[in-house]
Amino acid sequence: MGAAILGNVTQTFTVGWLYPDLMNIYGDRGNILTLVKRAEWRGLEATVLELGRGATDQMDHVDVFFFGGGQDREQALIYDDLREFKQDSLQRAVGDGAQVLAVCGGYQLIGPKAACRAASSAPTCTGRSYRRIRTSRTT
Repeated sequence: MGAAILGNVTQTFTVGWLYPDLMNIYGDRGNILTLVKRAEWRGLEATVLELGRGATDQMDHVDVFFFGGGQDREQALIYDDLREFKQDSLQRAVGDGAQVLAVCGGYQLIGPKAACRAASSAPTCTGRSYRRIRTSRTT
């Protein structure tokens, strides 16, 4: 009905890829391509926002955040940035209905405790607590 009244209305779908340059160890571009393709199959205009280190004002426009995998070194490189520049916007977006698809190190960093060496030499670091998950290392 809306299209009949308003004309050609295009719905959008925006994927926010967190730290694509560092958190992408497991072929995570394939996850991004899959999200975009599935949205297009449903008639949505899909876009990808690459959300690297530093401040950004684009997180309010994201429907799904993707947070890929990274080794301890990469997690350490983004840990402080996540806390300083992304945490509040990400929590607000999730509270407003955005979803998060996280794998590997990204998954660890969104929980309350992560089995990483990202901010110290301790075996765990404080995650961002977006979800009630806990990860641990196996030896």
